Amino acid sequence: MNIVRNTIQKMFQNPFLGCLSVVLGLTGLLTLFSTFQSIFFPYQIDYVEGMMLNHAGYFLEGTPPYLPISQFPYIACPYTPLFLMIYAGFISMFGPSLVLGRLLVFGSYGVCLVMVYLILRHLTKEKHGAFPVIMGTVLFGITQYVLLWSFLLRTDMMALMWTSMGLYWVMRFKYRRLVFIAVLFFLAAYFTKQTYLMAPISVMIMMFISHRKKGLLFAALFGFGLLIISGILNTVTDGQYLLHTIAYNLNDFRVVFLINGLLTFVLKHSVMTAFSIVGVIWTLKKRQGRLISLYVLLTFFAGITCGKVGSDTNYFLEVIMGMGILTGLGLKDITVSLKTPVVYHLVLSLLIIQSVVFLFEQSKYRYYVQPIMDVNSQKQLVKHMDKIDGPILSENMGLLAITHRKVPYQPFIMTQLYQQGVWQQDGFLAQLKNQYYKAIILSFHSPMENYRYSLRTKSRFTQEMIHLIDEKYASVEKFGEYHLYRPKNN
Repeated sequence: MNIVRNTIQKMFQNPFLGCLSVVLGLTGLLTLFSTFQSIFFPYQIDYVEGMMLNHAGYFLEGTPPYLPISQFPYIACPYTPLFLMIYAGFISMFGPSLVLGRLLVFGSYGVCLVMVYLILRHLTKEKHGAFPVIMGTVLFGITQYVLLWSFLLRTDMMALMWTSMGLYWVMRFKYRRLVFIAVLFFLAAYFTKQTYLMAPISVMIMMFISHRKKGLLFAALFGFGLLIISGILNTVTDGQYLLHTIAYNLNDFRVVFLINGLLTFVLKHSVMTAFSIVGVIWTLKKRQGRLISLYVLLTFFAGITCGKVGSDTNYFLEVIMGMGILTGLGLKDITVSLKTPVVYHLVLSLLIIQSVVFLFEQSKYRYYVQPIMDVNSQKQLVKHMDKIDGPILSENMGLLAITHRKVPYQPFIMTQLYQQGVWQQDGFLAQLKNQYYKAIILSFHSPMENYRYSLRTKSRFTQEMIHLIDEKYASVEKFGEYHLYRPKNN
């Protein structure tokens, strides 16, 4: 109670600190409301969620979803298997549910917050509740880029969790023998999402500079583990694993997407970027925490993958985690080196500006929460689907997964693979021509007309597919944003 009373007194005594506390409090409340509303929504929010539930079902049956894409079902699994296997384990205990997967993701987000806090405490040697430690952790936790992926059923947050645990372990045990246990964390991160390689690479470089033999040993252990596990998975899946996780992930690259992604990121995190630069200087001065500086540098350059078609803000999660740590270190350096009221109030003012930007960005949640307002329509659509005998094709893969139906075709991934010349659509076109699907669920009406002006439709279906849907199927009913198509002449 004394701590709470003292904190409130400080807030009233310092209007800058009080304003910062209010903004952070509002952001936290809005975040909790939106996040929990989204987590417990029973239907798909993000287009990948249904795919994740579908692929976890394959693991539950003992068959990894790394199947030949030339054969039916026309699906690709672009992720390494650890998250899907853990998710499948929970499904076996509690039944198929999107909520289960989101809780796994949110739990991973919580662990990330704890790891960032512990890393900052370890590097700054501060006590519990120290201002730089708390602010570094909070700013990482409330940025919209992180929050959007704290509840969506994706692999990113769990991969970030394993990475944060590996980084903390390395800094905690440095060059003692126990440090090599971090290899397990980094392997877990890679086999959760295969793009998470920058942390172990950073560790290898820093170890090699300081202790060449241990750096080589760390690299050998990680490389050996990665090759052995990948080899086993590739053998079990008859060579399909590496195709799915590497070859089928090479989407087209657009420079416009890259420039827009990088500029947007820097603008929205300008204050954190400034404090992070101070944090880098602190790591060079103190000769500790340089691993984090290198890690942020490598992950920022790796962020150029945001130029891929289909990329999103999740490509910056590692950068933001590193920047959260560096921001805390920068605040530590400023508050210790420049102990003047003017500097202190300037720091608080900048933090208020960054927090207001993050608060404003919370409005982006509306894009994801919007489907929740239409829960009754989806409920009615699911009931209607239960009455349909035979296969159903759905743009919303989550509707299929929660009604215990296999996804027969993944709209975005397979269309991208066709455009790259990797996949042939003839088999799928034959299904549409022969009216194999007894119902098709799409988010648009008048397929050919929609295809002309909708970039989203063009990214999910080819012109030939849309032409056959328009020719062979007719929209018979609308459920909220979704149109139900049935075969013509039936």
